[in-house]
Amino acid sequence: HRWVKLLESQKLRTPNDWRTRFKLGFVYYFLFEEANGRIELAQRRIKKAKDRPEEFDKNTIPREKDIIQERLPLANDYRVKAIYNFKKVAEKTPKNSVNAWGYAYMAVIKGIEKDWPAAIQLCEQALALAREAPDQRQALNRLREYVQALILRSFPESEAFRPLAFVGGTALRF
Repeated sequence: HRWVKLLESQKLRTPNDWRTRFKLGFVYYFLFEEANGRIELAQRRIKKAKDRPEEFDKNTIPREKDIIQERLPLANDYRVKAIYNFKKVAEKTPKNSVNAWGYAYMAVIKGIEKDWPAAIQLCEQALALAREAPDQRQALNRLREYVQALILRSFPESEAFRPLAFVGGTALRF
């Protein structure tokens, strides 16, 4: 994880640089997503192996349980570090729409955890900051982008793509 080392050393040199914290928050967020995604895959494979044992070898369940045991502490560590760095962005001064992004990405992580009260509270904090922004148009556009990302992220989690699919090009960029 070369980027973690690079950004962690940069953070030590410039502890108040919100840009470094934002980048570091994203690196940890993506590492969390990767570890969490593998845990969810292992859980699905265990369920399938229990439901249809004839399709799996006898080592599948223990192997997948080992993967969960290995990845769970990593996922938790990455989650904590992502939230910590996004919180530093959310609390930076002077306040502007970037603070809202810090709250918004913490809300995304809380949504992944299905901690809906915390996710809603963080979204409300992001909205409150956007309302206070001197350039309302820019604040609104940034929040629209965030909400769009949050909604699109929820599609695969809720299995919405079973009956729903995007056809052709979209204006979405990630």
